[in-house]
Amino acid sequence: MMRSYSLFDTVGPIMHGPSSNHTGGATRLGFYYREIMGGLPNKITFVFHPFLMRFYKGHRTHFALMAGCLGMREYDEDVNNSPQYMKEKNVQVKYEATDEENPDRNLMRIKAEYAGVCWNINGISIGAGNIVIDSVNGMKTEITGDTHLYFYLLKQKPNLNAVQDICQPKDINEKEIPEGHLLYLSTIWELTDEERGKIEDMLGEIILKRHVFPLHPFAEKITTAPKFKTFIEMERMCQSMDIAEAAIQYEMNRSKTTREQIMEEAYHIVDVEKGAIDRGLQGNVPLIGGFIGNSDAKLAAEWGKSGKSILGMDFSMALARALAVSEMSAGGGLIAAVPTCGSAGTLPGIIFSVGNRFNADKDKLAKAFLVAAAIGTIVGNKSTFSGSVGGCQVEVGVGAAMGAGAAVWLAGGSFAQVKHAFSLTLKNVLGLICDQPVSPVEIPCVKRNAMGVAVGLMGAELALAGIESAIPADQVIDALVDTVQRMPNELRCSCIGGLAATAIAKELQQKWTEKIERNNS
Repeated sequence: MMRSYSLFDTVGPIMHGPSSNHTGGATRLGFYYREIMGGLPNKITFVFHPFLMRFYKGHRTHFALMAGCLGMREYDEDVNNSPQYMKEKNVQVKYEATDEENPDRNLMRIKAEYAGVCWNINGISIGAGNIVIDSVNGMKTEITGDTHLYFYLLKQKPNLNAVQDICQPKDINEKEIPEGHLLYLSTIWELTDEERGKIEDMLGEIILKRHVFPLHPFAEKITTAPKFKTFIEMERMCQSMDIAEAAIQYEMNRSKTTREQIMEEAYHIVDVEKGAIDRGLQGNVPLIGGFIGNSDAKLAAEWGKSGKSILGMDFSMALARALAVSEMSAGGGLIAAVPTCGSAGTLPGIIFSVGNRFNADKDKLAKAFLVAAAIGTIVGNKSTFSGSVGGCQVEVGVGAAMGAGAAVWLAGGSFAQVKHAFSLTLKNVLGLICDQPVSPVEIPCVKRNAMGVAVGLMGAELALAGIESAIPADQVIDALVDTVQRMPNELRCSCIGGLAATAIAKELQQKWTEKIERNNS
């Protein structure tokens, strides 16, 4: 399934942590399940890959799916209270592992009965909050959150050719199920009242119908290639315009949104990230697992202000800002996934610190995030952002490389220097594994965000000094993809290899098991 990435797929979504894949994507899947079914069932079973059965509580996947089924979005303030609301509504929720062969590692299927229909919807979170629903009751679908969806349950089999003649859908399918004939339409633009009327007149008796809207205004609305998908193509655009302008033009073309809408969302990201930094620097952040200190960002900031820092206050504050956002994410706080929650601190740590160095105002900071986002879309066209698929190199590693490019832009560097900063950074994190000893997104994730800041600033400084990468940026991404494909499962968010194989890991896992049993959550 091919789709282009929005700027706000790689810098975003705005959501509650700790995982854009297993929390943000899960909330979106739960929300779509509710919209397709038409409401909240009394009994729900969620089906996971066996790997996710070990992880879902530490990533609050269950909170997220329940929140979505309650009608919440990933940014709603009550997401973390969803279990309580489910109990108040007397909804029974179960979780089980699939027994099918070779399921997707991020499978989050729902089985439930609602409105007289037994629903079996197969959803997958694919990283950075992005989702795919590839079947509904055995009917093939291509649901990514980018289109308007129309579901009809009918008494008789529909004439698909006649329906296509009326609305020319992007995707269409039908399947006979025990309750009747299920028809699915996907359209880029909302059907007019006239189109819907014509379709429904020819469908015969309609048992139920659903209209599900796109997830956000930045859904893809083009059928041709986006303005750039590689650094080479972006460089051609930047011969006549600034990188930030190229990013805005990319999104205007892709989602048919206005410049004002794009900047408004970028300003919102700046506000959310600043709020997360400010709160994180206060310390005492309530972490989900509590396996690390909850005031490390505050400690780093205080060390920077002490005058004893090896590299000075600016560097210490860059680390502190990264830790602050990462701690907020690990505690389920509101942040922007950039490109994921596990890497939520690296990019803002770089942008706000370099922005402070060059006295950047809010508009400049917002555009720096857009520059980083544009770089991220190029990575997304070839690679995954899911740590469970590609390791931490596709999370903190890519976040650091995006930040390096944005830092060069903030410093007034050229497009060539942005490219080299990206390449120099990403080359030095290839092979970075995802080796959590225990499922909460804390060890080594939070400190690794600060490491990402250091590597990203290194790449930016070298590029600004005139140092070039011997490997072109697009080919560095090819190397990333190759590394992802060669990485063993034990080093991809499995709680098996790396730090997870240390002696203390078993102690941490036992403590986590005891905490879950004690809290019954």
